[in-house]
Amino acid sequence: MTQIDGHRDVSRSSNPKVLYALTSTDFGGAENGVRELCLRIGAYGFDPILCSLLPPGRMAREVADAGIPVFSLDLAEQARMWDSTRGVVRLARHLQRHQVDLVHSCLYRSNVISSLSSRLSRQRPKLVTSQHSLTPRGNDMKAGLLVKRTRRLSDRVVAVSRAVEEVLIRDGGVAPHRVERIDNGIDTSEFRLDGDNRLRGDLGIDEQESILLVVGRLAFVKGYDVLLRSLARLARKDLQCRLLVVGEGPELRALESLVEELEIADRVLFLGFRENVASIYGASDIFVLPSRREASPNALLEAMASGCAIIASAVGGVPEMVNDEDSALLVPPSDEIALAESLERLILDRGLRERLGTKAQEEASARWDVSVMVEKYAKLYRQLLET
Repeated sequence: MTQIDGHRDVSRSSNPKVLYALTSTDFGGAENGVRELCLRIGAYGFDPILCSLLPPGRMAREVADAGIPVFSLDLAEQARMWDSTRGVVRLARHLQRHQVDLVHSCLYRSNVISSLSSRLSRQRPKLVTSQHSLTPRGNDMKAGLLVKRTRRLSDRVVAVSRAVEEVLIRDGGVAPHRVERIDNGIDTSEFRLDGDNRLRGDLGIDEQESILLVVGRLAFVKGYDVLLRSLARLARKDLQCRLLVVGEGPELRALESLVEELEIADRVLFLGFRENVASIYGASDIFVLPSRREASPNALLEAMASGCAIIASAVGGVPEMVNDEDSALLVPPSDEIALAESLERLILDRGLRERLGTKAQEEASARWDVSVMVEKYAKLYRQLLET
């Protein structure tokens, strides 16, 4: 077990100790939300501890640098029964040794291990599990059954959108009174930046070209192949635009091959992982979310806070977050023609882009700021610890 100790000593504190458990501590939507909780929950009288099932990633080191205790169970990337069993025992011992009062876990694998560890430990901490997707690990039936069984051990199950809440109650067998809906939140102030024209120069993008942006893991579910086919349609009309792809993932090589096949290599830039993504949002004209499935995407919140004009697939929790023709344009998933038509509309209509961006930014500040999310979690923790 790897320990990355922050300087904060929580062993002598009288504050309730909250352990956050994540499968991975690299950057992603759920990971960013936990990072914000770790950094902010102390203001509400709780002492946070971060546990990563896999070897510690970039986010874990950032949390440790803020003085928060961080450790890793050092489990393997591919889940194996013996490895997971070892993780359950290790975490149970840690909960007992450090007298953890409440465990809050996110994502499929950490939810399963945390549920078992919490009940194995004599400490018996309260348990909150968060559901950040509409299905556990795609459509894996075994995973779904395991999640459903271990979820019964949770004191509360958090749904990050109304769509997830409905799935938990309808298909997950969770009683409505055990579900707590808490929307994701981001630090909206971090993304309220003026456009930075230096990005155009650095990337060789002409002033007349509209910058299109996608941010997220390069995976099939994100629908980037649909976006590339839509972009090829725009190229045939000679519409001036350039697509920036920010993120890493298993589909990178396939997407690069598709770019070559569609003959749009001069219109697409793969930028990989970027830490200072706020400046890229600020320089972009249109943010695109072409996903086939989403629960409550943080990248969409970031785009809203940045004031980008948005085109998004009308899937999962997305229609709860933005209103069609008011703060975004919504299109059917996997519909490259509808997506191309919406892109063309925004590229040609600067006034519409500005209206959508302004409205989205207002909604982000009012509904989706991280302070709202953290306060709701603090209230939930207090309620559970008082029972």
